[in-house]
Amino acid sequence: MMLLKLLVLLISFIKLSTSNLNLTENRNVDIESTNEYLGPLNKHLFWFVHVTDLHITHIGHEDRAEQFEKFCTETLINLIKPPVVVVTGDLVHSVGDWIHNHGSTEQYEEEWIRYNEILNRTKITENTAWLDMRGNHDNFMDSDPDSLKSYYRRYSHQGLNHSSSYHYVHKTSEGDQYSFIGIDMCPRPGAGRPFNFLGQITKSEMRHLLTLTEQTKMSNATIFFGHYPLSFTYSSTSPGIQYIMRNALAYLNGHLHAGIPHLYALHSNGLLELELGDWKVHRLFRLVTIDGGLLAFTDFQYNKSIYAVITNPKRAKYKTPRESLYRLKQSTHIRILIFSKHQINNVRVSIDSKFIGYAVNSINNLNLFILQWNTSLYEQGTHIMHVQIQDYQNNTEELMEEFALSISSVIAWNRSKLILLVHWSTFGIILLVLSLCAYITTLVCFRYRATRMLNCCPNCCSLWNSFHKRMMLLCSVDVIYYPLLGLAIYYFIGPWYIGYFTKDYFGAAFLWGTVIHGIYLYPDTQPFMGTVQLYMFVFPLTFALACSVYYRYIDLQTNVYRTRTRLQKICRILTYVIFGYAVFFIFMISLIFTLSYNLGWILSPFGLFLIIFTVFLFYKTNKLELNQFGVLLNKTDGDTADIHEPIFLSTGTTILTFYYFRNSDLLSSRKNNINGLADSSLLPQSKLFTYVNISSNLHITHEQGVLFHIERSAHFASLKSKSVRGNHQHKDASEIIVLLHGKFQFRVGEKDAGTSEDYIFDIRDDAMGAVGIKITAEKCHALKNIGTSTNWFASYYLKSATDDKLPQSDKTACASIKLT
Repeated sequence: MMLLKLLVLLISFIKLSTSNLNLTENRNVDIESTNEYLGPLNKHLFWFVHVTDLHITHIGHEDRAEQFEKFCTETLINLIKPPVVVVTGDLVHSVGDWIHNHGSTEQYEEEWIRYNEILNRTKITENTAWLDMRGNHDNFMDSDPDSLKSYYRRYSHQGLNHSSSYHYVHKTSEGDQYSFIGIDMCPRPGAGRPFNFLGQITKSEMRHLLTLTEQTKMSNATIFFGHYPLSFTYSSTSPGIQYIMRNALAYLNGHLHAGIPHLYALHSNGLLELELGDWKVHRLFRLVTIDGGLLAFTDFQYNKSIYAVITNPKRAKYKTPRESLYRLKQSTHIRILIFSKHQINNVRVSIDSKFIGYAVNSINNLNLFILQWNTSLYEQGTHIMHVQIQDYQNNTEELMEEFALSISSVIAWNRSKLILLVHWSTFGIILLVLSLCAYITTLVCFRYRATRMLNCCPNCCSLWNSFHKRMMLLCSVDVIYYPLLGLAIYYFIGPWYIGYFTKDYFGAAFLWGTVIHGIYLYPDTQPFMGTVQLYMFVFPLTFALACSVYYRYIDLQTNVYRTRTRLQKICRILTYVIFGYAVFFIFMISLIFTLSYNLGWILSPFGLFLIIFTVFLFYKTNKLELNQFGVLLNKTDGDTADIHEPIFLSTGTTILTFYYFRNSDLLSSRKNNINGLADSSLLPQSKLFTYVNISSNLHITHEQGVLFHIERSAHFASLKSKSVRGNHQHKDASEIIVLLHGKFQFRVGEKDAGTSEDYIFDIRDDAMGAVGIKITAEKCHALKNIGTSTNWFASYYLKSATDDKLPQSDKTACASIKLT
């Protein structure tokens, strides 16, 4: 007995050693040593083809339909011969041309006829089970998708017998049974683009799917397929789509058009979701195998010479607990399914860069290539299998896959999780709501700071302070602030777009969903569109309005008519550029969004009305009066404000603007006319500027209107009409001139340059403002009253605290700038 056992072991060792030789010279396989699964014979091996997003069109792209017809004939019928072909939606394009239909969406019967004729001419449905399912393009502008009038119901292969989801069972000669459940996730009714991008499964459809899944209990494997990825689909929470697919091996879909390649994901419950790139542009299809309960697949581009899939061992990163993973260690052969237009010359197999041998044809399936191996050598860790295939025409194909025989060594990959495992509609709603709340909070906060007249941050960067000032001014103007706040709130409650969302039915799109003919549909692309519109339109518009309000306020406060510097011109021009961009963006985006909906652009609040609203707001910013900045100007709680940045002139002169209050703002009962001054404790104060040892405040008096009162001595004087003050320079001190009332000409320049700059300041009776001018030492300057009456101004000198003498003046050096 012991000798017999040794003899058997010796024979096994000899067989294992000779398996690494070139088996193309010896194609005899020991059938008695075969395993029921994953052995040398074609047992329990099933394959099918998946293709998606055909987009058969009646407008150009003739090669798309022609190549698909050729694919059906040459690749499917003559070469791969799959028992089942799964087509997951977008069978037709349903988009018009830009010349006649402006790119709008509509169901075109000629496209459906063309798709149907391809099936009839190729007779593909006679050779294979053709399982087609509709996608969003097949549902555009379809008022009643369940009706037999729907083109999908009339011209697709499965549509005539199935108005929604359906179940197909394929039985093999070995008694294996494979179930396919097609899920119809298209909304009913079907709106036109863009509010028809996400899938929806109603409660009634969920109950129907639950019934279909009960019919799959006797199947070896169940495959679900549909157009939409699960992350782009709404479904009821009870029982839920994940529960419906609890026993499925995989869910196949399309829809995303290879925008991101290799979109595969393993859900937490063990469901493998596989998205496939489109036929429309990339001419992709997928070959799927189920070998001994193990699923494998490879995506191919049409018109290759060789199509191959390694069915055993299974790729490590696609292992799912729903498969018979224990069979991996029990397998006796490496198995490769190959379809080639020409006879295969050799199939070279290497593992971890070590040559293992040449795979040969299985006896009962010439497309199955096998190579005996010893699984005990690869039980630990992961390994790389490299397969090199060559036909007699020297066409080659290479496959390289990582595998692991350990059941517990499932490798999680993250490339596609972001797309397929995140529910994008929920994410979009959260993002938009948070963004809107942040925008509303920003407006309210700046409104609060404006009413409280809070200072800018002295330690913050000048860019932030500049933005801070503009936003405070914007939020201080009721006619701008409340419309912007209302626009943000309207995002939550109002209809965005209105029009004929289908061919027959009127509808409206809201943030929280779409209503068509009284039927509520879940939110579609609204969260994404709203977020893009908020960031690309509302935010730039708000900034442009803030800048426009700021420049209007500066002009009203200073009443300065002068030539602006290049930087100042660029900043103002940039405001118009940003506003122009905002108008252009909302015009284009609203036009594109409403192309499919009759009357949509005219009736929609986010169409023509929003453009009018935008232009109106910008127009109002350029027509504001100072009394409309009342929130800033009427605060009398003693707070100080320093919101006006200096305007730097090219000569170094600085114009400082500050608040000015009318006499009528002071009630007679609060006036204290001691020494001709009002009680400063009762008056609003505005900080003009602060230097070392110098501070100043602006006070209002009943008699004089305005007095610039400082801690040091000030020269407060009047200037008769046409009179001139100055035509001199101060050699040892800077001078501050505050123009209080009237119309003045101010000239400043270098004493030797022979050139000067002129500025006009017009502080009218009805104006609210004053101008402070700082003239640095050595600057020649002059001030002329060009008004028709006596006007007031105040001046003082910036000098040391111990110097009581007036600064020395020099009039002879400033003859070149003299005013007369």
